[in-house]
Amino acid sequence: MENRCVVLPPDDERRYHVETHLSPLERWRHAAEIAAFTIAALWGIYVFVYQERIKPAAEPMRLQTSVVLAHDAVEKNAEFVKVTLNLQNLGTRPVLILGYSIDVYGRRVLATRHRLLSDKRGTLDLYRSLNLSPPELLRSMRTSFGPVVGADQLRHVGLALDESWPVNITFVIPRGSYQVANVVYGVIYTTGDDLRPVTLQTVHSRDGSLMYKRPRNGLHYQFWEHDYPL
Repeated sequence: MENRCVVLPPDDERRYHVETHLSPLERWRHAAEIAAFTIAALWGIYVFVYQERIKPAAEPMRLQTSVVLAHDAVEKNAEFVKVTLNLQNLGTRPVLILGYSIDVYGRRVLATRHRLLSDKRGTLDLYRSLNLSPPELLRSMRTSFGPVVGADQLRHVGLALDESWPVNITFVIPRGSYQVANVVYGVIYTTGDDLRPVTLQTVHSRDGSLMYKRPRNGLHYQFWEHDYPL
């Protein structure tokens, strides 16, 4: 038997060539996978950039307000009144509360007036109307928050989606002295990321009430007035 010696080249001199030929089916499969990955990436960009950033920033803010008035007799001749102003963010953008004002007035029901109305057929109609006395200021409250220049409170009051924040004011009046409470309140707010220093102007009325002027620097302002029985 003949012995042969085979000398192999060093590893760095070896050359390996592997040729792979894909079938048409495999080419279509790879193309489908690449298309699926591309679509998934584009969808992720759409959700993150448009749905989470661009679309919410373009939608208007929705701040809902509601007022609840409660009153109870605490002594023989005194009545405790509590007014709760609730602020709730119903939009898709954070809301930053810059300031609010609440003025509560008391009004009395005056004597009922009666009028008899008749037509050509002789039919009589009794017409009754109730009149209210001029409003008397019972309680006035005005507060501002950061980043308002010279704010009453330096803390920031921000409301996330669906978050609510109650504001309570309380006072005591003579029992049975008023039959109607007129509540006037206003709120100034902006987007949650708007931290620029702003100045709010206050209106001082002759009756002693305090409220904010409507701002003109791109801030949002809402004003309401409602009557509640006492």
